[in-house]
Amino acid sequence: KTSGKDLLVAFVVGYDIASRIASAMLPSEERRKQVWPFGTFHVFGSVSAASKVLSLDKNQIENALGIAGANAPMPSTRRYVEKQCMVKNCEGWAAGAGVDAALLAKMGFTGLHDVLDGETGFWVMAGSDHCEWNLMLDKLGDEFKVMESAIKPYPICKWAHSTLDAFHAIMKENGLSAEEIKKCTVKSFSDICGRDSQEGLALPPKTMEDAWTNLKWGIAMISLGIDRGPAWFRVELFKNRRALNLMRKIELQTDPVADKYFPEKILSTVEVMTTNGERYIERVEIPRGDPKNPLSWDEVKQKFEELALPVIGSANSKKVVIGIEELEKQLDIRQFTRLLRPSR
Repeated sequence: KTSGKDLLVAFVVGYDIASRIASAMLPSEERRKQVWPFGTFHVFGSVSAASKVLSLDKNQIENALGIAGANAPMPSTRRYVEKQCMVKNCEGWAAGAGVDAALLAKMGFTGLHDVLDGETGFWVMAGSDHCEWNLMLDKLGDEFKVMESAIKPYPICKWAHSTLDAFHAIMKENGLSAEEIKKCTVKSFSDICGRDSQEGLALPPKTMEDAWTNLKWGIAMISLGIDRGPAWFRVELFKNRRALNLMRKIELQTDPVADKYFPEKILSTVEVMTTNGERYIERVEIPRGDPKNPLSWDEVKQKFEELALPVIGSANSKKVVIGIEELEKQLDIRQFTRLLRPSR
């Protein structure tokens, strides 16, 4: 029986707590080569949002945070980067653990009240090598971290989005087709371009998890005009000759300047040479969907409908958008959430 306004407050609280803890426990560059505690801190977002919705008191919230921290998923992102699979950042497990922690705390279960603190706190539990606790409280209540969140327009690793924006601009502004491309050169930071030589990433994708990390695959999908979203991962496309031929024409090069500015900026320079000798260059520093270059509300709705339509149908997708726009007016969101059930 949560109201729409209370749900929004919980949503903001969840983003704020998780983002502040994540910023505080960000490891050094050297440590990140070994352990990257990405995903594990998300448990504090879900437990904070759930605690707010359940109207837990201060003691219960402290217990909920402690229970959640003790049951957070392992920080496995570094291993995932080395070898792709369906287990990436574990946000699903983090969401479940956080909700369970809040429900347990409401029933009287106890947890670590100082889970974040000291030399044995969550930061070191999650594999980081230092913690800046002041970042958890900096401008608390004045600046809300949800306003700094990103929405990805493309169904592929965000680090590839500057490249995809640049390539898309070249193709659209010059009316090019895939067959007109003789060579495409991408210059970006090493974490995205240096991965080309790793096992699986230089090859045509065979599975969805191969494709969503493959920068060349994203370029191929744009060049062929495939609708972004689930359509990029249709199994039959993995053997598409036009896509595979284009991937062979793409060269990825590490740019030291892009490395210098990453992650504050995601620099990418794309050069396309055509079969008739024309040369086009586009450079992007901040991809679309980043909080510094946000999507419009119409683009956000389009992104939602691209993903929701195959699951809940066209009619319900449109009703959900209207429901979100009027969320603060809803006294009981149960009728709204029924729209999210998969259509049969």
